[in-house]
Amino acid sequence: MNFILFIFAVTIFSFTVLSGERSLAQGFSTGNEFKATLISGRLTLICPANAPENPVQQISSFNCRAGMLEPVEYDYFLGPKVDGDSVVLDVTREDGSVRSKTSGYDGLKGKSQSRFNLWISTLTQRPLLADGVNKVAYKISKAGTSVTKGDFTAKVVRQPTAYCRDRTMHAQLPQDCQNQMTACGKYFELENYCQ
Repeated sequence: MNFILFIFAVTIFSFTVLSGERSLAQGFSTGNEFKATLISGRLTLICPANAPENPVQQISSFNCRAGMLEPVEYDYFLGPKVDGDSVVLDVTREDGSVRSKTSGYDGLKGKSQSRFNLWISTLTQRPLLADGVNKVAYKISKAGTSVTKGDFTAKVVRQPTAYCRDRTMHAQLPQDCQNQMTACGKYFELENYCQ
């Protein structure tokens, strides 16, 4: 009897593997474990003169800092395959703050139609996640009516600060010396994000 059960279990397992089917847990497409790193460095930027009558070069120094999230800073939500057209993620962070974001939802694929901003913070964007344990409640709806809901946990582990070497760069335009965000972005790109 045990031998028959063993053969049955192996057959079912083999069929599942060969058919390519696997069950996906709800969460983000790259997983629910993230590493956050602050990167830092000093940039000296030399800009050309802004007019022939003012032939003096401008020099600007920037202390550049940025937050990085690995493996990704934007990601798709994966959920159940249901007849839904939108998904809302409500995130309660470890510090008690709450964030909410909405996306279209492809119920046939069980996937949000757009990627969620997990980490980038700007004047117009706020990230979903923060350091520590983030409790994510999702609600999938169809034409405004709730279809299903669930929850999962996304964890962000803080890593030691990474430092880039000091660097001097020559800019193409005079106004580049006034744009720290763009200059620091280029600096980190050239320094391979302090890796």
